[in-house]
Amino acid sequence: MTEAEAIRLFKALADSSRLQILKSLAMEDMYVERLAERLGLSAPTVSFHLKKLADAGLVRSYKAQYYTMFALCREALDLSVLSIVSQRSDEAAEQAQRERAYQQKVLDSFFEYGKLKTIPTQRKKERIVLEEIAKAFAYDCRYTEKEVNLTIADFYDDFCTIRRDMIAENLLARADGLYWRVRPDAEMDMRSDIMTHKMNLWHDSFVKIQQGTKTIEMRLWDEKRARIAVGDRIVFTDTETGAELLCVVIRLHRYPNFQALYAHHDKVSIGYAEQEPADPNDMLLYYSKEDIAKYGVVGIELQALQTLMCRNRCI
Repeated sequence: MTEAEAIRLFKALADSSRLQILKSLAMEDMYVERLAERLGLSAPTVSFHLKKLADAGLVRSYKAQYYTMFALCREALDLSVLSIVSQRSDEAAEQAQRERAYQQKVLDSFFEYGKLKTIPTQRKKERIVLEEIAKAFAYDCRYTEKEVNLTIADFYDDFCTIRRDMIAENLLARADGLYWRVRPDAEMDMRSDIMTHKMNLWHDSFVKIQQGTKTIEMRLWDEKRARIAVGDRIVFTDTETGAELLCVVIRLHRYPNFQALYAHHDKVSIGYAEQEPADPNDMLLYYSKEDIAKYGVVGIELQALQTLMCRNRCI
């Protein structure tokens, strides 16, 4: 629905007589004279309102013997207000251009020769500054605190404050002494090439992902897994029950081997019980040392969305 169509729709609904006409047509199809009698309006007035409602796509007419009957366009009224206002604005390009111009104005005010002069006091402006500094960090890479400090110091001497504020603004994340740049959710939502992948899981791993205790699925970073991107969906199939679980890929953590992956992630998040020892050599049951050395490995960080089915039964 275009913005012009949405305006016509809301204008058509902003009249008590037209609302009464729609309520009458919701019960059954009617002709002008019957609507006029029912609502206590003149026939020309009803015809005027019906024309407005038809222009807005809310009613339609058809011939029935000697009468012109009017019917409700129910599909138009099935639209929620949220779905209408969530659609892309006709002025989206102009709005984006104005937003970029404002961001550039802020950057020009607070940066000089690539160095930050001072931290803005207004949060919106500070966010713009922090986003600019965050561009110095690559997605899907891990940084030590020293590396983060040195990178930020290229922009501003008080790297501790900047680092802390970047974490607070969810531009950087930290765990086990390592930092990484957070990929915006909007970037995932805007992707038009989202793919759905299929993988099999042992029952124990399936249940842990379903319950949310296991959040990282470990795999070889071979040609098949290299097609996975942040924002993609994965349908996991329980090899024991046949149940299927839909998940979204939140992040990809790439490492040269499973030893590095195990060192950087909590053992519960990769599928071990709290009291169970976590040994990277366990993965040799699934992948050879040669393949690990050839391809490297990946930790696929997931968020479970929906259990789809169990064999032929919905659950």
